[in-house]
Amino acid sequence: MKRPFCVILVIVSSLVGLMQLTHVLQAAPAVAAPAAALPSAAPKARAIIQAASFPLHVNYAHNWISGDYPLQHTVYLTVTDPAGNLKAHGAVQTLAGGSSHGGDGFFAGSDSDWFPTVPDLAPGDWVYASVLGTADAASLQIGAIDGLLDVAADAITVSIDAPWLLPGIVNVDCHPWGAPGGAPGYNFFLRPDGGDRHVCRWDPQTEWDIVPGQDLAVEYYLPDRSSIQNVFRLPAPSVSVFQDNAGTPAESGNYRFTIAYSNWGDGPAENVVVDSLFSPADLAFLTYTAPFTHVEVAPGLHRWQLGTLPANADGKFDVYMQVLAPNGQLITHTARITTSNPYNTSYPWDVTYPWSDFVAVNAADARAMMYAQPFDPPPGGTMTFLIDACNWGATSSGWVTLTGTLPLSTTALSWWSSSPGWSGALAGSTVVLTKPTLGDC
Repeated sequence: MKRPFCVILVIVSSLVGLMQLTHVLQAAPAVAAPAAALPSAAPKARAIIQAASFPLHVNYAHNWISGDYPLQHTVYLTVTDPAGNLKAHGAVQTLAGGSSHGGDGFFAGSDSDWFPTVPDLAPGDWVYASVLGTADAASLQIGAIDGLLDVAADAITVSIDAPWLLPGIVNVDCHPWGAPGGAPGYNFFLRPDGGDRHVCRWDPQTEWDIVPGQDLAVEYYLPDRSSIQNVFRLPAPSVSVFQDNAGTPAESGNYRFTIAYSNWGDGPAENVVVDSLFSPADLAFLTYTAPFTHVEVAPGLHRWQLGTLPANADGKFDVYMQVLAPNGQLITHTARITTSNPYNTSYPWDVTYPWSDFVAVNAADARAMMYAQPFDPPPGGTMTFLIDACNWGATSSGWVTLTGTLPLSTTALSWWSSSPGWSGALAGSTVVLTKPTLGDC
């Protein structure tokens, strides 16, 4: 669905005031989702520590809880902190293969499973589970799994801190989840006193050369087959690129590409570069809105140097081009992103985003509407002109010029736009703004 392009001009009466120009995309109004009808929290098991009639599995690094139980049952879950304060409760269904450990059971790891939201699981928390219509129940307390990951030595030093399990010992696994091509896991026993330690080590030549961004899981087991997991890794970036476009390209018109970039990894991405690749016979570069260093590497290859992109950061900018190809010809444009970080975890399809479309006969239809706020300002007051300018046509437009002539005895001081790509100048009571192509309505 096309969305309107809104331009705001703020103008003053008399000799004082402000002129603005902005672009507003009208999104659909937010609709509140109905509250999930969750059952009351299951009563806390008060009796025996670690007592369980079915196994529970907890990964407190990734905040999920699973369990082994037959099909077609509803399981109520409750999580409290060590003092017994409620953190979250929820209800899940048992499914075929629903357990994290491969058998029938349940898995709770999304907001839809919990109220008010997925709990932030931590060592010392209690997990309670009960099965609707039965007397079956389970509970466990989360013990701390500490690990010192040394990627240079391809090893991790592990200890377990769950003193309520003493004087017993616990069975522990090192899982090489992030190893490409597979690697051996290691099984051993530890006293859960926080001081007993074991080193899991891999041969980097024949087993696993650990690098940042790869997960290494450690899991310890209870006598009833319940288990606790923690996951270790060194931060690594994960960059990606995406591009949006402005409808159908028009013969002899201009075209806008919106290039969106991101780093959804947990580590910074250094020396990030975004490229725009196209055929110079089909498209001619006009301008861009990015605040980064830009170079034309070669005909049909333009580059922006973003520097270091922090973890969980994103942004976007527009690139404008003139359409040189004739009606009916297929044109292409590719956005590409790279980083010098050797441990970038992106997939190949994350770092390249191609686009193509056929050129059509120019059918642009630029229109504008204007509103005044307030309609009759007092002398010396301010007047805001809201201008909706957009393209109602079936193709992209060419250069657009918006000329505003202010009422007598008014002066425009400045203008601005939240929609990138506009440029212009003020001259007394006249404002002239231009843009390479106008957005769809």
